[in-house]
Amino acid sequence: MGAEPTTSKNMMERSTNSSPASQGATKKEDLFKGGGFPSFLVIEPKNEEIPLWKASPFLWERAIKGVLGCEPEELKRMGKSNLLVKIKTKKHAQKLLKQQKIADIPVKVSPHFRLNTSQGVFTCEELSFMTDDELLLELENQHVILVKRIINKRLNKPTNTFFVKFNTPTLPERLKMGFVTAKVRPYIPNPLRCFKCQKFGHGQSRCDREPICAKCGRGDHNEEHCSNRASCPNCSGDHPANSKACPMWLQEREIQRIKILQNLSYPQARAKINEKTDKPTYAAITKKTYASIMTQTETVSIMTQTETAPAAIHLPLTVSTHILQEPKETPIIRPGANIIKLPNNNKPKSPPRISGGVSGIPRPTGGGLKRARSPTGAAVKKKTKSGSRESIPDITMVDPGRSTKPKPPIR
Repeated sequence: MGAEPTTSKNMMERSTNSSPASQGATKKEDLFKGGGFPSFLVIEPKNEEIPLWKASPFLWERAIKGVLGCEPEELKRMGKSNLLVKIKTKKHAQKLLKQQKIADIPVKVSPHFRLNTSQGVFTCEELSFMTDDELLLELENQHVILVKRIINKRLNKPTNTFFVKFNTPTLPERLKMGFVTAKVRPYIPNPLRCFKCQKFGHGQSRCDREPICAKCGRGDHNEEHCSNRASCPNCSGDHPANSKACPMWLQEREIQRIKILQNLSYPQARAKINEKTDKPTYAAITKKTYASIMTQTETVSIMTQTETAPAAIHLPLTVSTHILQEPKETPIIRPGANIIKLPNNNKPKSPPRISGGVSGIPRPTGGGLKRARSPTGAAVKKKTKSGSRESIPDITMVDPGRSTKPKPPIR
């Protein structure tokens, strides 16, 4: 629907004691205002002891098709003894609502008021001076059948937010009012709680349980005369049944949200919530355990194959240098150079950082090649092909990664 829904948390704080939706009951005539019509009709037997669904479903399909002149868009069982029919046109609705008998069975046909209507709220400062009746008269051509201004309960002042009810199953996104266009947000009411048994999902007019106290959950008194410690009858928490901090109240509010946004019945919305909170079944646990066993078996098999592999393993060139054998202390002698001893630490050293050289070949420990000079600074004379002599700096390149035999000095 595009707009953020108005929940009971930010909506009912500004409302009156009764819900705006309950202040005006929907009538059959309201569903035909503005060119609308009820697309969901309920067929119920006049004799409640004989459910309609016990008759042949093919018989009902043929009978309704004979009344409408075509097949209904949808036909399904509803409740204990009723049928729900979805039709396509206003003419079909008028025909079916006039029927007293279908398939020689006395029936009563009526609109399904919840499925044929939608509820929302909008805010508009330009309408602050208009009454509810004046605004309803102006919005009837946009399928509006009820308008109620929201009253701030704490300040006892009217606000610029209005509750509206439409005679269409789908809530419109906007309302056009002259030069003003207002976005319509879904209205999500507070959870329905019975004031008799304090349970959610039904009202006290349909409750056949014994009355209990909303504060302590006992049945020998009411809330007004209760001096006991608060104990919620729904979750056993230290709060009364009407507390908005109750986990059951929060769950019921989520059920109301799914019910409104997805256009579901209360049992269907509750079933969706239960799917998320239900404990895992035995079949799910067994399946998970079997998958874990199979994974462990495959792991053991891989480890066995690794243990039986050949002992000769060719390591790549990128193996860290700490697994290589340290060179022994061997004197290295070059002409005119002192003897350089290589360090031999028994403790393993961390691999040095490679910042150049051939890719994949680690640099030897100690920072690379060493330079050694003669303490006297003398130069070694070397004959060239032409017979002349040139001075060569006394620099000896020593590779600590290689071990060479000492050579006799040149005399």
